[in-house]
Amino acid sequence: PEDYLELPLEVLSAALREGQKLFAVVREGRQIPSFVGVADAPGDAKSHIRKGNERVLKARLEDARFFWKQDLKIPLAKRAAGLELIVFQEKLGTYKEKALRLKTLGSYVCDKIDEKSLKKEVVAAAELCKADLHTEMVREFPSLQGKVGGLYARVEGYPVAVAQAVYEHYKPVSLEDSSPASLTGAILSLADKLDSVVGVVGIGIQPSGSSDPFGIRRNAAGICKVILDKKLSLSFSRLLEKAILAYGRALEMPAAEILASCLGLFVQRLRHIYETQGFRYDLVSAALGAGIDNIFHSYLRLKTLDDLKKSPSFAPLILMAKRVNNIIRGIPPWKANPELLAEKEERELFSTFSIIAENVRPLVEAGDFAKAQNMILKMQAPLSSFFDKVLVMAEDKKIRRNRLALLQAISRLLLQVADYSQVVGEAEK
Repeated sequence: PEDYLELPLEVLSAALREGQKLFAVVREGRQIPSFVGVADAPGDAKSHIRKGNERVLKARLEDARFFWKQDLKIPLAKRAAGLELIVFQEKLGTYKEKALRLKTLGSYVCDKIDEKSLKKEVVAAAELCKADLHTEMVREFPSLQGKVGGLYARVEGYPVAVAQAVYEHYKPVSLEDSSPASLTGAILSLADKLDSVVGVVGIGIQPSGSSDPFGIRRNAAGICKVILDKKLSLSFSRLLEKAILAYGRALEMPAAEILASCLGLFVQRLRHIYETQGFRYDLVSAALGAGIDNIFHSYLRLKTLDDLKKSPSFAPLILMAKRVNNIIRGIPPWKANPELLAEKEERELFSTFSIIAENVRPLVEAGDFAKAQNMILKMQAPLSSFFDKVLVMAEDKKIRRNRLALLQAISRLLLQVADYSQVVGEAEK
C-alpha cells in the first residue's frame, strides 16, 4: 500500500527481507508500491501465495510504521543517556562506557590525520551512534542497527555529517562491503571496530579456526579496509596503545601482550587482503616485514615493490639485501665508527650510505617509497665495490665489528623501505 511509502527505504527493505525473504522494488532510489517474492509452487491460480504474503507484509509494515513514530517521541540524546543499562560485554562494561572510549579514540584519530575540524562532529556522532540500541525498530529489525540511529538523527535536525557518521559507522561489514562514504563516518567506524578488537583480545579471547563469535577477524579486516580506502596515514601502534589505555583496568592481559597479539592479527588480515587483491605472496611478506606501524604505508610499500618487480634493477637489489643480511645474521647490534674506516671502499660506502639515509628518511615518512627505493638503488655500486675489495671479517676485532656495524646500519636502512630478504628470486621459485 502506497501510504507505507512514507517510511525510509531502509525500513521498508528490512520489513520485506527479514522473515519473508521478499525483494524490494526500487526506482531511482525510491521504493515503489510493489514487491517480489519467490515460491516453490508451480502455480497459484487463485493468488493465495500473493495474498498471503501481502497480508503478512502489511502487518509487518504496520508494525514498522508504529515503531518509527513511537521511537521519534524520545530524542536520541535521551536514549544515549540510558546506554549504561545495556552491557557491551560482561567484562568490558556498558555501551555508555564504550561511547566514551569512542569519543577519545575518534578525537585522537582526528588529531593524528590533521583533521581537527572534524573533531566536534566525530564526538557528537560517538555520543549518539549506539543510542538506537534502545529503539523498538532495532529490536524488531536488528539489521538496521546504526542505520536507524542515523535516520533518526537526520529527522531530529542534527548536522548532516553527524547523522551520516552514525548511519555509516558499522560499515564495512565485510571486505566486499564499501567503507563509509564520509571521513567522519570512517573515523567513527575505525574507532568502534578497534575498541571492540582491543577489548575482546584484552580479556584473552582469540579467534580459532572457523570460530570467531565476537567478529574479531571481521572487525580487523574492516579497520584495514577503512584505513586503506581512506588513505589514512598514522601510527597504528600508537593508536592501539591509545585504545588499550582507554579501557583502564578493565583488560586482563598486560598491555604489551595485547599490543603484540593485535599487531599479529592485523598482519594476518592485511596478508589476506593483499593476496586476495592478486599481489605476489613474497612481495606481500616483504612489504609487511617492514612493519605495519603505518598500515597505509604497507600498501604503498607493496605497490612500489610490485611496480619494480619487472625492472632489471630488481634482482640486483634483492641480491644486495640478502647478501648484507646473510653476513650480519645472528650478530649482536653495534654502532659504526667513521674513524675506524680504514679502506677507501668502506669510506666511500659509509659516505654514500650517510647521504642516502639522510634523504630516504623524509621520503619514507611521506610514504614516497618509489623515490626512496630509487635512492636505495644508488648504494649498489659502492656496496659491490666494498664486497669485492674489503674483507668484512678482518682479523682486527675492532675493524671487523665496525664493518659489520656498517652493514647492520645499511640493513636497517633497507628495512625502512621493505624487507627485501623475503622476496623469492628466480632460482628459489
